[in-house]
This record gives sequence, structure tokens and C-alpha cells, in this order.
Amino acid sequence: MKTTRSKITVFALAILTALIVSSCDNPVDSSKPISVQDTMNGFIKDANAWNYLALKQYTHSQAEKYSVAGTKTYWETYILENITHLGTPQISGTTATVESDDHIIFTFELQIDSPDQYKIRKITSNDANGNFFF
Repeated sequence: MKTTRSKITVFALAILTALIVSSCDNPVDSSKPISVQDTMNGFIKDANAWNYLALKQYTHSQAEKYSVAGTKTYWETYILENITHLGTPQISGTTATVESDDHIIFTFELQIDSPDQYKIRKITSNDANGNFFF
């Protein structure tokens, strides 16, 4: 009898714990609005950590280079090739400007991609090539 009660108690505690955890705010919950600031902060954090494979999640589905945005080679070759660190974004509406430690200024244009989620539609820079990336 005691064993059955112990098992029921443990089971009830497990269910209660699961309910509590599932009711907490989840920072990657795609149903929550993602602002321009949130998108840029995530992009910069992943780019500075060289987590290039994660950068596609910040890319607008209609961006010209969306299909290659999930590849490490694309980011290393065309955008972050000689960048050592991206700084804090300066946000104005749906545009963000970010300067690298190498004094390259990137301009990010963001648009809503899915309900209440801003994603990067276009990236340009003031580098020697005046590159357009998306």
C-alpha cells in the first residue's frame, strides 16, 4: 500500500512540475511577437559566437539569399569573412545599423515575415565592394 502511495505521489509531483515548467515564458516561442530589437540582438549574438548555422532563423523567407542563409560558407564568404565583432545595433523603425570592430557599417532592413515576427530582409554594407547581401 505504501509503495502504491509513493508511486502516486511521485507521479503527481512529476505532472505538477511539468505543468509549472510549461506555463513559464519560453523565449523561443514562435507565437510571441519578435521585435526588430529582439531579432537583431539574436542575430548579433549568434554571429559574434560564429554560430553561422543559426543565422537563417533571423532571415526573412522572401530574402533573395534565403536558400543559402543556412550555410556556414555563405556567411563566412560574403558577410562575416573579416569581421571580428559586431557592435550594438542602432534601431530606427525597421532599420538597424551595426558597426563592426573593423569599422564596416552594416545596414539591416527588417520586415514582418510571419505574424508579429520581424526578420532580416536585406543587408548592405559600406565595405570596399558596397555589398548587397540579401
